[in-house]
Amino acid sequence: MGKTQLGKMIVQDTAAYLNYDIAAHRNAILKGELPPTEAWFFDEIHKYRGWHSRRAGLETAYSTGLSIYTASPQNNSPLGMHIIILIED
Repeated sequence: MGKTQLGKMIVQDTAAYLNYDIAAHRNAILKGELPPTEAWFFDEIHKYRGWHSRRAGLETAYSTGLSIYTASPQNNSPLGMHIIILIED
């Protein structure tokens, strides 16, 4: 099973899937216009050089700390796939 399949099994809301290779998704990520879903699944996000600071901001603002990372086979980056699950108190 690949990373994308696994991520889509965990986050089943198709609106929550954001692939950095898709121009419309990339623009939404860069503008911070994320869908109002309970989780976000960022695929191919290792290609976004500013992701480290954006991820930290998202986790601080929206998450209770539950994030899932997997390695990217292209460059062994821990940010090939990133899922942020939002849990409301």
